[in-house]
Amino acid sequence: MTRSRPRATRLRWLGGALIAGSPLVLFGGCPGGSDGASGAGGASTGGVAGDSGGGSGGEAWDPVWHESKPKDWQTVGPEGNPDCGTGCRVALNLPMTNLPGDGYRFASERLVSESPLGLAFTTVGSTLTSVVPGGFIQPSVSGNYVAYLDSFGIGDGQIQLTSLITGETKIVFRYSPPESGKKPSEATALNSKYAFFIYKGIRSRNLQTGEPLLPWARARATRCAPPSRRCSANRGRST
Repeated sequence: MTRSRPRATRLRWLGGALIAGSPLVLFGGCPGGSDGASGAGGASTGGVAGDSGGGSGGEAWDPVWHESKPKDWQTVGPEGNPDCGTGCRVALNLPMTNLPGDGYRFASERLVSESPLGLAFTTVGSTLTSVVPGGFIQPSVSGNYVAYLDSFGIGDGQIQLTSLITGETKIVFRYSPPESGKKPSEATALNSKYAFFIYKGIRSRNLQTGEPLLPWARARATRCAPPSRRCSANRGRST
C-alpha cells in the first residue's frame, strides 16, 4: 500500500535531488525491474502531458536560448524601506506573498520571491528589485534562471523556465484537468542541469536534452517487478 507522505517530507526529497545534481538519487533500481524512465509523462514545449506516461503533441525541447537582448524588467528601488538595523538592509523592495511554509528561494547570487507585482528577484549586493510580471507561484532559482508554476485554474497549469537576463521562457511541463484529476503542482526546484517539480510524485526534466523522467512514486512500482517483490520506502529497492 502506498501511503501519502507529508508535503514537508516530499520537499526534503526534492532538496536531496537538487543537491545531488541528478534525478537518479530519487530512483534506485530494483533487481529484475524495468527501467521505466524512457517515454515518461512530460510535455515538450507547447505540449500537454498527464499521468498516462506520455506527452501528447508539442514540439521537442529546444536546448538553445535564442534571445540575447537583455530584458528591460520593471524595477523597484529601496526608497521607503524600513530601517532593519546596523549592518542590515532590505533584500527585496516588495512585500513577499508566498504561502506559509513556502518562503523565498535563493541561490549564490540571486534571491526570488512571489510578490504583488509578480516574481520579485534581486542580485546579491544590488539595491534594486526586478519583477517578472504575472501571477506566478512556487518559484525556484539557479544562476540566471527561475522555474515556477503558471496556474490557469484547478488542475490546470504549466511549469515554466525563464531567463532572468533576457526574459525568454520555455515550458518544462504542462498538465490539464483531463489528465491531472484536479491535482496541482506542489513545488519546483532548479539547478544547472535539471528542473524538478512535484506533480503526482517528484519529476524532473533535463535542461539540455529535455528528457522527462517518471515521478518517483510511480518509478518504484514500475521498476520493482515481478509483483512478488515489494519496494522499500527509501530507495525503491526490492525486499
